[in-house]
Amino acid sequence: AMGIQRGSLYQAFGDKKALFLAALERYLAVGRAAAEETIASAESPAAGLRTWLEAAMASGPERKGCFAVNATVELSSHDPDVAQVTADHWRQLETLLAETLERAREAGEIRGDVEPLDAARLLVASLAGAQVLARQKARGRGSPAVLASVLGTLLADDDR
Repeated sequence: AMGIQRGSLYQAFGDKKALFLAALERYLAVGRAAAEETIASAESPAAGLRTWLEAAMASGPERKGCFAVNATVELSSHDPDVAQVTADHWRQLETLLAETLERAREAGEIRGDVEPLDAARLLVASLAGAQVLARQKARGRGSPAVLASVLGTLLADDDR
């Protein structure tokens, strides 16, 4: 599909693992940039966070799961390079979400007693779990109600 031979591919990347890591890093960078753009372009921090989370949790038959979640679950315990790349990604995502939650707290969109970094870590863990559930849903085993419940709980609008 790329119109190049195996030798050219390996000459560009070195080997299969280097190619895999480059693809993973690009996927993660593009995903974080999309999250940043979605959050920044929204009318408020909480609205941007909700929009991004809804999109990140979306599923369908064409979705095969999240490359970040799959690499973390399936490879990071066996491959230190993958472990480092995915750990860096989750930390960067936590930072983005913590900064967003801090702005939402300052704007009065979430309770004042919410600790942004703790809440960001909860969101990342919940998102990863929801993406696993979304993958099951795409295979006919998950429930749309479960995904809606997760999102509703994470971004409850009442009792700020």
